[in-house]
Amino acid sequence: NALTNNTCESNILYGIRLDSSSNNTLSNNTCENNRYNFGVMGWDPSHFDHEIGTSNLIDDRPIYYLKDKADMVIGPSLNPGYLALVRCDNITVENLALEKNGQGILLACTEKSRIENCILSNNSEGIFLYSSSNNTLSNNTCESNTWEGIYLDSSSNNALTNNTCESNSYYGIRLDSSSNNALTNNTCESNSFGIYLNSSASSTIFHNYLFNNAENNAYDDGTNYWDENGEGNYWGDWQPPDHPDADDDGIVDEPRPISGGTNQDKYPLVFPPSTPQPAAPAETPYTIYAGVISIIIVFSLLAYLLTRRRRRPLAMPKRFRKCTENQMFCP
Repeated sequence: NALTNNTCESNILYGIRLDSSSNNTLSNNTCENNRYNFGVMGWDPSHFDHEIGTSNLIDDRPIYYLKDKADMVIGPSLNPGYLALVRCDNITVENLALEKNGQGILLACTEKSRIENCILSNNSEGIFLYSSSNNTLSNNTCESNTWEGIYLDSSSNNALTNNTCESNSYYGIRLDSSSNNALTNNTCESNSFGIYLNSSASSTIFHNYLFNNAENNAYDDGTNYWDENGEGNYWGDWQPPDHPDADDDGIVDEPRPISGGTNQDKYPLVFPPSTPQPAAPAETPYTIYAGVISIIIVFSLLAYLLTRRRRRPLAMPKRFRKCTENQMFCP
């Protein structure tokens, strides 16, 4: 199919949406002021195989639908209105702000790429990975999206770190049929679900901040790991005094069960991952300074006493008293 020279504007939903179709060619189309200007949906690699050039514009910004590319950096200078990476390798995407599309950023069958420091808002999905592996998503903000902040489908060995997913209508982070992913230091707040794992296994989830998610802070019907090295996640609904930390070690004494199955976070955190615990008094700078000052005072006092002793006249022993001029021996 070929879509050419179309103007799609002010629609209630999509300007252009390609859903579970293949081998479409798009050129010289303009999408403006739609709820979602452009999007590609699918559940098979062929559904992402299209020819879409930069002559297609979203609010006067080009669509970058990259296929079979490698070793590139995509940054603000390209000013994309939509970005997709299909069968790409080693692409870095950084410092972009993308909104009002089916996906803010789409990765399909892409590996060893990075998405970092991007803002994805008011899309259907903030970041969508389909059948993609060994990618890193870090320091992104995914907010106010209709479905997910970050969505992984059939994707493995990806690292999601330091992302903020908040105020998304359904899921902060969602994994479907995905395995061996690592989710660390992410904030999922004010979504319906914070972190949602469906038919997914062998992923590690720890040091995340899960707070004020309306339906549940987490759901997991598979076999995954919600803590590592004796530390888990911070749960807004699993804190003292209702769930005490009797020994004040920063770990809630009672494991936090995960809805959907038998998983649990065995070491729920009392403090959010980015919040340092109070230091012991012996380690404070004031104690160190006091010790140094005490040592200085002691040494100063010793030096003073020794100086006075050296300056004091010594009394001559009696048997060696000074004789008069005419005496040979002084009794």
